[in-house]
Amino acid sequence: MTSINAGTTMKVKKTKAPTPSVGIGRTKKVATKKIGAGGVRTKKGAIGASAGASKKRPAAPPLQPSSLAKPEQIEKLLAMDAQEAKLTISDLVHHAFGERLPFHDGITKPHTASSTRDRAAAAADIAIACRELGATVVLRRYGVLDAVEKMIIPLGIGAVFGNADGTNPGGGMRKIASTASLTSFNNTDNTTVSSGDDRTNATDSKRGKSTPPNAREGSLLLLRALCQIVGKSAEPYVVPLLAAAIDEAASSNGAVREAAEDTSVAIIKLASSHAVPKLICPVLFEALHSPEWRVKALALDSIAQCASKHPAKVSKLLPVIIPIVTAQVWDTKAQVTKAASSTLLAACNTNINPD
Repeated sequence: MTSINAGTTMKVKKTKAPTPSVGIGRTKKVATKKIGAGGVRTKKGAIGASAGASKKRPAAPPLQPSSLAKPEQIEKLLAMDAQEAKLTISDLVHHAFGERLPFHDGITKPHTASSTRDRAAAAADIAIACRELGATVVLRRYGVLDAVEKMIIPLGIGAVFGNADGTNPGGGMRKIASTASLTSFNNTDNTTVSSGDDRTNATDSKRGKSTPPNAREGSLLLLRALCQIVGKSAEPYVVPLLAAAIDEAASSNGAVREAAEDTSVAIIKLASSHAVPKLICPVLFEALHSPEWRVKALALDSIAQCASKHPAKVSKLLPVIIPIVTAQVWDTKAQVTKAASSTLLAACNTNINPD
């Protein structure tokens, strides 16, 4: 018999543990982990975008007129005297704002709610009239622009972006308005302008928006119609209202937010390159001080749009744009962070220096 002592060594044969059967047609489950700050794995294991990230909306289709869609209807408008034409335009403005005209339509006439399509058609009709009669006549003499300003900036242009007291760095919109000599920057006071309607929206009322959402959407649709149908002759009237359009991106009403985004895109598309450094970019920089993340995201997308449309002008502003936009990369909202990164890339691509 072999004796075993302290110096005896033994060899032990190691065997592999049996692999668990996963069955025919089944795959082994692999634990998925969160990837990065924004992406998470999807069901198939691919890295997807964050659920909270905003998606780009497709370009808005051109607005189509209704009552001034045919040549004979336009000829009828041109044949009217000044007073009759003014009343016709006034009725179209009320329809664009979603308001009913009881003394015009009749008190006993059944009331039908105004839809976005109805307001868009009325806005296009006003733009057609503006193109045929002249921008100055319709917008100024007939008071269309004043009605729009009462709806979207009831507290004045200086109160947009939540900066009614003018304490934001740079002096806020009041300072920007005072340096521009364009037509729509006349109202820079904080005094409330009566809009003819005391209804309020729960969230928007806290932002000083006492006008109904339908009227604000109609005002934005009208500005977009002026950009698309009237063109360059409407530029001095619509470009100064870019701040009001971007500010409406914070509305609690989804239709108003969509109209604000589409109108901002249309205004920047219409604006000339000379407006970028002195008017458009200062407004967009001021919008980045807004407490509303949707306003910031839209302002950043607008800067990227300027970089795509006017690269030479944006290239000269890079020393100003890069520090301001870089600060938004660290925003707590993923949508703002994503927009800031895209805007930085678009702005840097305008640099013609190969080094």
